[in-house]
Amino acid sequence: MVNIRTSSLILLFLCIFTTKSVAAQESFNPIGEYQLTTFISEFGMSVSANLEIIADEDEYAARLRSDLDPEGSVTTNVGVEGREIEIVVGTPDGDVSILLSIADDNSVEGSWSTFGAGGSFTGRKVR
Repeated sequence: MVNIRTSSLILLFLCIFTTKSVAAQESFNPIGEYQLTTFISEFGMSVSANLEIIADEDEYAARLRSDLDPEGSVTTNVGVEGREIEIVVGTPDGDVSILLSIADDNSVEGSWSTFGAGGSFTGRKVR
């Protein structure tokens, strides 16, 4: 016959040893500069972009500069969840939605989309 107290103790130990500690996980700080590259098939060209994310009071702000827009666009529409960053940049041609995933080695993969167009990003968080 199985002892309920022993079974409960074994279950407790299993839970402790198989659960990742939240305190042990490194929190991600999105603030910094990112170098990104994408291919825009509509133009038939690769485009380089620099993304800078800063703290703006209790939210984040971003500036995106590219070969196509050297002056850059600024937005406060920046969301961060885990190691993913979601940005919506307003442009004269409509909003551009950007989703980036930053790996532990600071490499970046992501996507962008706007009305009728889209593509993928690769890059790196450089500072």
